[in-house]
Amino acid sequence: MDTQPYLLDLLDRGVNYDPHYLPSMNSDHLPMLLCAMAALGADQAQLSAERERYQQRLRPEVQGPTLAHWRDGIGRMECYAPLRRHFSAEIERSSVDACLHAHLHEFFPSLAQTAFHGVIRLAYAIDFGSPAEVAAGLAYMAASCVDTPITTTRINIAQVMRTQAAQPAQEFSSERFGARIRQLIEQDAYPEGCAASMAECAAVALDVFRSTRNFFALHMVTATQAARICQTYLDEDIATASVSGALLAAHLAVGSPDFDPNNVLPVVSLDEEHDYKYGWSCLSEYRRYGDARYREEIAALVEGRILPDWITLF
Repeated sequence: MDTQPYLLDLLDRGVNYDPHYLPSMNSDHLPMLLCAMAALGADQAQLSAERERYQQRLRPEVQGPTLAHWRDGIGRMECYAPLRRHFSAEIERSSVDACLHAHLHEFFPSLAQTAFHGVIRLAYAIDFGSPAEVAAGLAYMAASCVDTPITTTRINIAQVMRTQAAQPAQEFSSERFGARIRQLIEQDAYPEGCAASMAECAAVALDVFRSTRNFFALHMVTATQAARICQTYLDEDIATASVSGALLAAHLAVGSPDFDPNNVLPVVSLDEEHDYKYGWSCLSEYRRYGDARYREEIAALVEGRILPDWITLF
């Protein structure tokens, strides 16, 4: 049975949750979890059960202040709700494509904010065709947007990352990933440069995660998949430069670990939502690039019973 209509209904019913839940203030992963499960073969009953389980941690959307103009909410997370309502109305007046072409380029350079969750949520919304979630993802990116430097000067991103790994680790004042990214920007230490392609960004992100199995390094993989999906609405160089800087900043934020593509650590379960998201990212990227390493990751996730054996692999 085609689960797409049921999935879209669940996504529509979930947009009135706040993007962060208490007490951790972690990001709501429910829309992305449901999309990943559906893409990997979940049926309606499985999606419904997962929604029932996960939504227990969520809270209603905080309505936020009244804005004289929607742009007054940019960079203000407390304005997520009015921004979501604005983009939803704009999409209804025009289209998803028109809205994304008009606005995404402004917010995209700061995609590393909120540990990449804004851009990941937006990309899932685009990929699975949910206008309601497009408005939510775009609002999340707008509300978390900060002025972030980028340059289109070409670099070998793997080489730059290895240079970072060889230097003393950056000192941070917070344990939270997002705060570390903001600290890099505030201290003019946010790295810049533009890899040759999005494929090169994806390859180095996978190298780092497979060599470290670091929780936040996983977001480098899921974010490069998300960026590739969003790239349709962006200038190619600006998109690649934004992702390149974000990956280099993320590498600093997780302690600048050394990485060796030939040193692959065993897969580990992080939590259900991230396991499914990672599985879907690997399958999506495998279909795009044909890189056998993604296939190896999916097979290991299933063999290790981190993902169930009902998933549709290839």
